[in-house]
Amino acid sequence: MNELDDILQRYLHMNGSGTKSYFDADEIADLLDYFESENDIAQYEKALDFGLKLHPENPDLKFRTCKLMIFKEQYNEALELIMETGCDSEGEFELLKIECLCASDRYDEVKRIIELKQMQQSEDVEELYEYVASVLGELTDKQSELEELLDEGLALFPDNLALKEEYCYLLEAQGLTVEALHICNELIDSDPYFPDYWYMAGRLYAEANDYDKAIEALDFAVTCDDSDMEIRIFRAFCFHKNDLLAKAITEFREIFASEQQDDTDALIQAIDAEYPVPADFKDVCFLFEVLRDEVKHKDVSSPLINKPAYQHDKNKIPAITRHFDSLADGAKQYFSSDQQRSNIHFLHADDIYAENRNISSKQLASTYLTQKYHNN
Repeated sequence: MNELDDILQRYLHMNGSGTKSYFDADEIADLLDYFESENDIAQYEKALDFGLKLHPENPDLKFRTCKLMIFKEQYNEALELIMETGCDSEGEFELLKIECLCASDRYDEVKRIIELKQMQQSEDVEELYEYVASVLGELTDKQSELEELLDEGLALFPDNLALKEEYCYLLEAQGLTVEALHICNELIDSDPYFPDYWYMAGRLYAEANDYDKAIEALDFAVTCDDSDMEIRIFRAFCFHKNDLLAKAITEFREIFASEQQDDTDALIQAIDAEYPVPADFKDVCFLFEVLRDEVKHKDVSSPLINKPAYQHDKNKIPAITRHFDSLADGAKQYFSSDQQRSNIHFLHADDIYAENRNISSKQLASTYLTQKYHNN
């Protein structure tokens, strides 16, 4: 058992038993780091309240209180508390102040902070540009401010990869896919073995409906890191959109065989909600669902056995039907002989899904660009 596990176990036992135990400030900080990494804000707040009762004057816990207010988007209250500490121009407190100013439409004050740092020839000017760019990038209504900052930052630091990444995301948000790909290729040239850059390229090509190049880029991404489930799920989507259904199924089967299969339900929902791809991601989710069912229910003889894989009257085939494939034809053997009459039309798998789920093909309006760093 490592140190964090021991601290967490003692803390959970204390809460479960109703007894009180002592934790030093560093142990409270470890708990808060853990709950923050788990995005468990309720437990973060509870542990912070407990820690402040034990260590009310601890500077780090005061800093964590400011962070909690920012997590809860209480920017004015957080800014007031930061100013009260008297540390608003120091280290991490200053960064939190900048975040609050950006979110509170007080970007002019942020610009003055940057200008002052430049006049003082501060060594952290480049890092400050990176930080402010990341904050503005999370605020979808601050594109003009972000564009201004990136123009300034890249003029001063033309080789800064973090600023180039933000510039790529900004161009994507503006619908300038070709320009975004140009920056993305520069990033790949700078670090050709970094999977996130290939993944970014794959997503951009998909937005441009160029699934051949998207798959090629994602192949490189998987070569760099074959454990990243998000990359592989998105590659399965691109296989499907490129009419490579067998490859999509193979990809999903390999994902299910991995040790991370328990995480894929939540992951596929996140991708569905976040990706600004030019076709509906739900169009491929049926593969995930039926193959997942096959894994969970070993007695199922076909991934389509419990799905409506046929249409009784082929003269009333819905307009959404596009084509047949071997998967649909192969499903015939799993139906009784009286179901295999000549008037039964076996649909393509995506037609089955679309017909029964009433899924549109409209482009997703995405929150992806506000949560752009994917889960590794």
